Amino acid sequence: MSVLKPVNKQPRLPGAPAQSTLKRTESVDLSTRAGSEESAHPTSSSPATSETATGKKMENHPKGHKVRELSEVWETMDKQGYLRLTDTLTLGDVWVQPKSVNEDGVTFLQIVFGPNIKYREAVSKMSPDDLLQMLYLNDSICAEMEGHVKLGFDEWISEKTAAMIRAHGVDDATKRMKLANFVLTEDETFSFFPAACSNTVCMFFRKICCHSYKDKSENPKMKNPMMVKCPTRGKFEFMIEAKLMLCPPEWRTEPMQEEK
Repeated sequence: MSVLKPVNKQPRLPGAPAQSTLKRTESVDLSTRAGSEESAHPTSSSPATSETATGKKMENHPKGHKVRELSEVWETMDKQGYLRLTDTLTLGDVWVQPKSVNEDGVTFLQIVFGPNIKYREAVSKMSPDDLLQMLYLNDSICAEMEGHVKLGFDEWISEKTAAMIRAHGVDDATKRMKLANFVLTEDETFSFFPAACSNTVCMFFRKICCHSYKDKSENPKMKNPMMVKCPTRGKFEFMIEAKLMLCPPEWRTEPMQEEK
């Protein structure tokens, strides 16, 4: 039986290296993070009246572009130790992809998704369960795209843990961050490039608030397969949302290699 094996697990970054990796050690209470987020986008479409979330005037553009300093985006991402909620004015175009895990936190590829993609690598803290939910969401979407059986979260955890035990023994079998790093860096069955898309599309993620829309009608609702709700912490819940992105040619992996 032939097996399709992913060649690369993350986009191959073009040109100059990404900006310096940022290391942070401070922590933040998840239940208080929502109150620090920026206000909603202004309704005016006039470039002359556009402002940043901090009240600074945005640069006017003759063709009405919404111009923002990239440094402001990265500074806002770095204001908290934990990975930020990004459904805000300043961070609305930011998406991330985890690369590895160590004692300092999770190394993410962070991109600004605009006409020109800007990117860097940076370290943020993220709870082990939330990171595993992100990786599980990736595998669930890929499974549905490729016509495979979608596992439940607990079943997926058991399968990945068994693979790690086969590779490294039982010493770290209960350590969730070790498991997440194993999946990201060693698990050959895991990839952010769905095989169904010939490695031209890869998965990115963002952490956002739960957006609820009240509806008094009897129209049915359907669960969004591109999102997963993270477990409740106190009175605060948030979502991890996935995005399938057509990669620039510089980021595409080699075609899938077939093992006989």
